[in-house]
Amino acid sequence: MLDDVLPDNLQEIVSMKTEDSILQEVSEHIKRATRLNNQLVSGIQENNIELNAKEDGEIDDEEDHKAKLQKQVETGEITPFEAVSKQSILEHKERSTNKDSQLLDLEKYFKQQAILAEQKKKFKKVSKIPCNKDHSVPAKKAKLSNIDTRTNKKYQKSKSDENNKDNTPQIIDEATCSNITNETIDNSSESEYIPSDNDSARDDGDSQIFKQRIETKSYPKDEAMHKIDDLFKVPQCIWENLYRYQRVAVKWLWELHSRKLGGLMGDEMGLGKTVQVIAFLAGVDCSELLSHNGRYRGLGPTIVVCPATLMEQWVKHFHDWWPFFRVVVLHHSGGYNGDPESLIESLQTGGILVTSYNGVLRHKDLLVSSQWHYVILDEGHKIRNPQVKVSRAVKQFSTPHRLLLSGSPMQNSLKELWSLFDFILPGKLGTLPAFLEHCATPITRGGYANATPLQEATALQVATMLKDTITPYMLRRTKNDVKHHLTLPEKNEQVVPLLLK
Repeated sequence: MLDDVLPDNLQEIVSMKTEDSILQEVSEHIKRATRLNNQLVSGIQENNIELNAKEDGEIDDEEDHKAKLQKQVETGEITPFEAVSKQSILEHKERSTNKDSQLLDLEKYFKQQAILAEQKKKFKKVSKIPCNKDHSVPAKKAKLSNIDTRTNKKYQKSKSDENNKDNTPQIIDEATCSNITNETIDNSSESEYIPSDNDSARDDGDSQIFKQRIETKSYPKDEAMHKIDDLFKVPQCIWENLYRYQRVAVKWLWELHSRKLGGLMGDEMGLGKTVQVIAFLAGVDCSELLSHNGRYRGLGPTIVVCPATLMEQWVKHFHDWWPFFRVVVLHHSGGYNGDPESLIESLQTGGILVTSYNGVLRHKDLLVSSQWHYVILDEGHKIRNPQVKVSRAVKQFSTPHRLLLSGSPMQNSLKELWSLFDFILPGKLGTLPAFLEHCATPITRGGYANATPLQEATALQVATMLKDTITPYMLRRTKNDVKHHLTLPEKNEQVVPLLLK
């Protein structure tokens, strides 16, 4: 039978396979390939598990490191800028990865929004200027000088009335009184402070008082100085009386100054925010550095805005810690009775002007038109509402350095946080509509009870980026955080029963 099927020229049959044997070989080959593939997949999975575990460990280590740095800032060990510098070194690879991702870069976005808003304002101003009128700068200055002249006449008239000391009642025009009332209305509900004759602030409104104090204490040119770095130094008599966390705050203020940035000092009440600021200002004055394009050497004219009840406290602290500053109170309780414009001109070479929030509104045109080296707001949460007059007024000051002091910077809403940062760092958080849309709204929505997992994750991501953005410019320590720096007696509580009749 094979002879009939096979060809004649075939010499030898090598092998013969049936269909079943071929199928069996193919199935065995498939099994071997499948087995090898499974082993390869299992090996890859084991490697992935090891890599994921390693990455999780690295993430945990990074989070622990970040928490430790934050704790050091809170306890007054390091400044926020030092913490950011150390964290940036650790997160260099992660930061480069995040730049390639599509996550929202808040700071860059807000800067773009601020630029767009500024361009819109300029466009609106240009569109509103009519072509047939001359809107030159000298005309605007003339208008301002007219306002100052009217203000000066009022003060000269009031001064002459005080010198006459007539017992007749002073007659005030009702229209003028109504205008003054409208100008001094403040939504911050601050009552005007009227001190008694015994506790009135002894400021340097009278230049003779300042000269007498300087004559009794020679200027400390040879005073021992503590060097923070090659440029900045603080008088040793001040430095040695500061707690460690207060010294860290002075270093932080110097870091802000070097970067020409503003800051928010949010230490808890009683930790010495006023003393920390005075120590830093004394250091700036003693370092005698040129700043503001060579306009000032050392400390230039500085204005401190605070509630009227704290003005005397500021004067007293300046005189106690560094009596070589001329500190003048622009208020009816102060010692200066002359023309406010002459007072501010006399402080342009250096000096401290202390005034109230109502005083800012009363002398707004004069204060805003002047150049200031530092603008400091005490109890700065009074400008948490961006719509009130005093908030809009203080944000118009012309100054390269802004500081805001508040024992309670975080209060009700993120809108208030934006208002505070819009003063210390204008444009840092963008315009208010952009901030509300891209920060406040997602964070608020993610906190609702019916929020979806996506909304919660978005809120966490935005809140984390917002915190990282504002952390270097905000210093917040509590008494519990820095208690290991203090040498205070233990709290002694006594319960005394009283009979109510």
